[in-house]
Amino acid sequence: MTPKSAKDFVILILTYGRPDFMASHTWGLLDKCNCQARKVACISDDDPAGDAYRKMCGDENVFVYNKIESEKKYDIDLLDCYWGKSLSRKATVWGRNEQFRMARELGYRWFMVLDDDYTGVSFRRPMARKGTDKPFFPLFTEDMMAQMDGEISVFDRCCIKCFELLDSAPWMISVGLPQAGDFLGGAESKVFKRSWIWKAMNVFFCDTEKEYRYYGRFNDDVNAYVLNGRRGQMSLTLATPSINQEPTQKAKGGVTDLYKMFGTYVKSLTSAVACPSSVSVSCMGTVAPRIHHSIEWAIMCPRVVDASVCKDRPLDYQTECLHSMSFTPDPNRKVSFMDPRCEIVEEMATSHSSIDNFF
Repeated sequence: MTPKSAKDFVILILTYGRPDFMASHTWGLLDKCNCQARKVACISDDDPAGDAYRKMCGDENVFVYNKIESEKKYDIDLLDCYWGKSLSRKATVWGRNEQFRMARELGYRWFMVLDDDYTGVSFRRPMARKGTDKPFFPLFTEDMMAQMDGEISVFDRCCIKCFELLDSAPWMISVGLPQAGDFLGGAESKVFKRSWIWKAMNVFFCDTEKEYRYYGRFNDDVNAYVLNGRRGQMSLTLATPSINQEPTQKAKGGVTDLYKMFGTYVKSLTSAVACPSSVSVSCMGTVAPRIHHSIEWAIMCPRVVDASVCKDRPLDYQTECLHSMSFTPDPNRKVSFMDPRCEIVEEMATSHSSIDNFF
């Protein structure tokens, strides 16, 4: 059963060596949003700021994991020849692969995973400019700070809807929130035009009964949704509340040191090595372009497989490429592995980020 209130899920915040930074960013932001879900700071046992985290969050809200033990359990190597083992453990992939165990040991099935550097969360609504029919996409941050029905906050209600979406189809393994950069171009951006994108980055809504892996010391989130996506285990981000973060490589700590040492080319190349059929290294931006990964989504996402081609049994995962057809299946088409609960996806996807229609 999906969460009915904020008490039914936990928020895991991956962080390292900067408790004050987390307090003024993600932790403090959740408080401003009146989030009632349990918040847990997830740190490795080599974090020198462990005591500071415990003092700030409380012992019961700090989960400690061991990177070396995680390394023994999961084979995540991509481009490992570029660095030594000790340096590689600065990455977040160890914590991400332990997140399912963390949630189980904390006593939760449903959990949300965040980084520690968020500065804001807001809705975007399409509106028309005065005197013209040209649409634009303004922010409405105050909506996310409001209470709903005097009890549950808008933020918590949005989280519950995302968990419902995650549970709506067996092939969906994670749901994410978009970043501010996903809306470059305003009403002409891909997210607004399509209402969803095939990825989940930085914010993850997860289910311990749909466990999956992360790969690589760089771009572990991208590597996860392209590699798992090629197998029919899809991640989905809707044009719902979006999150804002510190500018890339500006905040001290985290994985910024690795980015500065190896450069964003190696970061992007990791994803190209993970899935060379659909990922390449490209240049992003026009004013201040930078190296970034580029994904050919039509190649990355599996296409529809008709039930008539299944020889022995239906496929375990629905592998429908949603960017070429409706979210609701054609009743005349024999697709034996389509979950009827997928209708919730269409309902949410047509909301176009309006908080009034989101619920």
